[in-house]
Amino acid sequence: MSRPPPWPALAGPPEWLGTRLATRRGIWGKVPGAASDYRWIARSRHFAAGREDLAQTLRIGSEDQPIRASLWRRLPDRYLAASVYPSRARDSAGRPALIEKQVVEVPGPAAVPACATALLLLPEISTHDDRDWWERRSGEPWHVPDHSLDIPDAECPAPRLDTTALEGAVGAGLDRIRRRIPAAALYAF
Repeated sequence: MSRPPPWPALAGPPEWLGTRLATRRGIWGKVPGAASDYRWIARSRHFAAGREDLAQTLRIGSEDQPIRASLWRRLPDRYLAASVYPSRARDSAGRPALIEKQVVEVPGPAAVPACATALLLLPEISTHDDRDWWERRSGEPWHVPDHSLDIPDAECPAPRLDTTALEGAVGAGLDRIRRRIPAAALYAF
């Protein structure tokens, strides 16, 4: 008999264990030298399908500070994992873009618990940055408002949902918390 995952919310129905998440990816930011404002720089096939407002659902406030952060959002029809990082792009007026976002979406409604997808996708998306598109930026028709670079399906994460991967993600997260926050502070919290 296999033992259940260490987090009760992950002890869900066994039919999703052993499957791979089907995901799509997008990159949101400013295109270097373009007059356009923030837009989808790159997208995989069907990314943000049916959600013209997807970028707005991932706003983190005024977005005027070049920060690093991870975001998670559950919408009625999809899960979103995002990584925010400082951007090196400048628009046609020379203004800095400040931030850029890498986004992974899992179409739904998914039978997989949100916490399981978050545990596997947040660490994955945080490894991406503008290197995914920066070298391909020249010679593109950025003046076309809806133009974006293609992200091949093979570059969309497809983690396997198994007990070992989930236990590893929970263990790695607990280790990071223990290294950064003193035990007394955790106890007080």
